[in-house]
Amino acid sequence: MTKEQKKLFEENMLILKNSIEEKFQEVEGAGMSLDDVRQIGITAAMAQRVTHIDGENLVCHMTFPIRDWQSNPYGTCHGGIIATALDNALGGVAKWANLGKIVTTLNLNINYLKAVHVNDNLVVKVKCVSWGKFAMCLSGEAYEESTGVLTDSATAMYRILPEDSVL
Repeated sequence: MTKEQKKLFEENMLILKNSIEEKFQEVEGAGMSLDDVRQIGITAAMAQRVTHIDGENLVCHMTFPIRDWQSNPYGTCHGGIIATALDNALGGVAKWANLGKIVTTLNLNINYLKAVHVNDNLVVKVKCVSWGKFAMCLSGEAYEESTGVLTDSATAMYRILPEDSVL
């Protein structure tokens, strides 16, 4: 790296630091602080709800409100929040389909297709692809509720742990 690149990097990282600090102050002033999320946990903070169950076809839909605290610098939903919503929905189905046993995510593959807008809802439609004694494969499609546009798709494999397992 040249001296100019190093200087530019340092200057830009200071801009980033100040920007993050400003955003942090905004979040704290907006009602839900990072401490709130820490206290209730990310799953509860996501405020999902089950909106459709189809036992015949092994399908479940969950809806997640997308709020300001979940945004990225572009004003749309952060990709990590989308990943969390997909993992919560897919993993929740895997867990409760197996009578609440502990399930762990073995892999989660996500395709980000379109931006998800803040102050809308993300609807995740989960389908069981295969279900064995020790593992479960699920697929999910996420839609922006107001437009019905497909925004993300995912597949995931979950390990179903024996009842006496401890994490």
